[in-house]
Amino acid sequence: NKVDIKCDTLNYATVYVGGLIGNANGCTMTNCRNEGNITSNAAYVGGVVGQAEAISGCVNSGIVTITTSSDTVKTAYCGGVAGNVTSSTISNCHNNGAIYINKKSSSDSYYGGVFGLANSNVSNCSNTGAITCAVMSNTKSIFVGGIVGCNTSSSEVTMLNCYNEGDIVCMEDETNRYVGGLLGYDKRMSIKNSYA
Repeated sequence: NKVDIKCDTLNYATVYVGGLIGNANGCTMTNCRNEGNITSNAAYVGGVVGQAEAISGCVNSGIVTITTSSDTVKTAYCGGVAGNVTSSTISNCHNNGAIYINKKSSSDSYYGGVFGLANSNVSNCSNTGAITCAVMSNTKSIFVGGIVGCNTSSSEVTMLNCYNEGDIVCMEDETNRYVGGLLGYDKRMSIKNSYA
């Protein structure tokens, strides 16, 4: 994909926006690339795909912007490659595009240079795009990571051979903010041979 995509919606819970696919449930995405800019206030936003099940070898170089709306009350997932990934293994995915976050929500929100939320093994992934978080006024937690915003897996998973070289700027002074060069919040993820 090389075209820009803009999607404004009022039904945040069920809207998926991606450069190639909105929701790739039940699909395998391999060696896909997005170069277009993505702008949306939807719940699931990714440079390549909003939500994915199995993904490898995918690259985003477009700018991803998740926008503010006073009506946004649902959980938000945003990543340079994918907003949310539900597979057991993720590999060889890369984001080079800048990510801009300016979104209000009364639910937890997940933002990552490559993946917003990933409860999976992640290997050989990288981010070089800058992540900028404006004032978001969430009443719940915000998770921001250079590779993965948050991991909430109930079983042990691994981040292996990953790196982030993108700056992260979060203009927030409220509580319940979790920001990391690789991972915003880690529940059951072992990090090996990775750097930020």
